[in-house]
Amino acid sequence: EEGNVPFVMDKATVITQGTDVAIIACGEMVKPAMDAAKILKEKGISASVVDMYCVKPLDVETVIQAASGAKAVVTVEEHAPYVSQVVAGECPKKVVNMSLPDAPVITGTSREVFDYYGLNAEGIAGTAEKALGRG
Repeated sequence: EEGNVPFVMDKATVITQGTDVAIIACGEMVKPAMDAAKILKEKGISASVVDMYCVKPLDVETVIQAASGAKAVVTVEEHAPYVSQVVAGECPKKVVNMSLPDAPVITGTSREVFDYYGLNAEGIAGTAEKALGRG
């Protein structure tokens, strides 16, 4: 919530900790990631949510910690797949990247665009379930 956000320069913020899937999100994708974790919890899936507010420098330690404690990792990124590179190099796990396509996107409000590409709570939760072999 606004006003209750821990912040340390150049460090990611672990919002929730779970054991099945780590959802690493940034920017506008953090709120849908948190909502996806709630959906997953109702289905018996434990999800970590990490707010990766900054990718340069990337908080490698937090990425490794989150990925190491999960069976799969879902990134919801508005940038290059830096998180995937760290996971692949440091603690190989199944990683699914969610982002806008590297091509012209539909026009509309942020919400309309994100919904169209599945970058919302339901889309993130569904992707997490599939990454775990449950969807």
